[in-house]
Amino acid sequence: MGSKKNKNELARLSRTEAGVEAGHLFRQTIEKYEHNVQPDAKDPETLLSMGIALGQLAERKTGAQAEKAFRLALEHYEESARLNPNIFKTYLWWGVDLANFAKMKPDDEAETLYRRSLEKFAIAAQINSDDPDLYTNWATVLGYLAQIKTGDEVDKLYQQAFDLYATAVRIDPNLHKAHRNWGTDLVFYGRTKTGDEAEHLYRQAFEKYEESIRLDPKSDMTYANWGANLSQLAEMKTGDEAEALYRRSFEKYAAAIRLNPNCDKSYMNWGACLSVVAQMKTGAEAEALYQEAAEKFEHAVRLRPNEFNGYSALGNIYVLLAQMKTGDEAEKYFRLATEKYNHALKLGGRRYYMACLYAVRPDKANALLWLERSLKRKEFPTDTVRKDEDWAAYLTDPDFVALLDRYE
Repeated sequence: MGSKKNKNELARLSRTEAGVEAGHLFRQTIEKYEHNVQPDAKDPETLLSMGIALGQLAERKTGAQAEKAFRLALEHYEESARLNPNIFKTYLWWGVDLANFAKMKPDDEAETLYRRSLEKFAIAAQINSDDPDLYTNWATVLGYLAQIKTGDEVDKLYQQAFDLYATAVRIDPNLHKAHRNWGTDLVFYGRTKTGDEAEHLYRQAFEKYEESIRLDPKSDMTYANWGANLSQLAEMKTGDEAEALYRRSFEKYAAAIRLNPNCDKSYMNWGACLSVVAQMKTGAEAEALYQEAAEKFEHAVRLRPNEFNGYSALGNIYVLLAQMKTGDEAEKYFRLATEKYNHALKLGGRRYYMACLYAVRPDKANALLWLERSLKRKEFPTDTVRKDEDWAAYLTDPDFVALLDRYE
């Protein structure tokens, strides 16, 4: 979602208004973070600015370090509000950082933090009811909360969010991030629906993305989200309609990458969609699409060489290519796949993919050896294995059946 970018844009504005020189502020911030110093400033505007800086610092950290920085940020907002309860941006950023902190937590703890965030936004609105960024962030957090809820409450939360997005764009029709986040939440809401209702929500989301791009044509994030959501809608379709949606997603990924060549997720998603379309084709057309998918995954690997997903995806493509070939050419692709899977394993990848490689070669002994290693680690449930086409020839094999039975 787009909240992180919203937060950074607003944080820059807030520091300027607070009149604190950035370098000095961050030096103070880091010192407080490292020494766990409690808020000691007496000026509420300075406390606010340092809270914002600590929130930004928290987003650059992980685990316990991030939590420490978030907690210190929240202490600064609380002290700022105690000294002056009428500063709009104190409650705005208090709400933003409560929500960002919540994203680190399991659902029960996250819900408490999201609800506290919403309370701060409500107070901010009492001080200034005409700030479109407030309503955008408020709506976005309602969407976060909806994602961890079930039943009728989901509908209620999303409708509240959509009303707030509408308020934001009524105040400022040119606020591109409101349109973008509105589109994202329409998609998340669509995932809770089926059939025509789901499709209608997806297509509403695409309209929001289109408006966001009109207002900010350099937003790689919007293009990336649009591409991902087009491919999700494609998954609900078949035949030519599905292919047309996938090909539209290619256009959005290409636009995202033109704007941000370091967008590894767009390369990964584009490669995955190319692979799906390739499976709709045969012969040279399928092979060309698989090769193009491999190129996208190679780009992703170069950008994130220490993450296993790109190597696993490359291995999967090479297995598919191997299955289209015979003799030495097939062996070449199987070797390439093995190399990529081994690299992925060193980085924490799944053993299941190696099992599938041996299953289709076919090499029963190694296939079952690697499958048992995968099942021991509970990488996938046994039902998933049974439904995987790679194991179709093994479904009545007594050793395969016995192995799965042991891990039911």
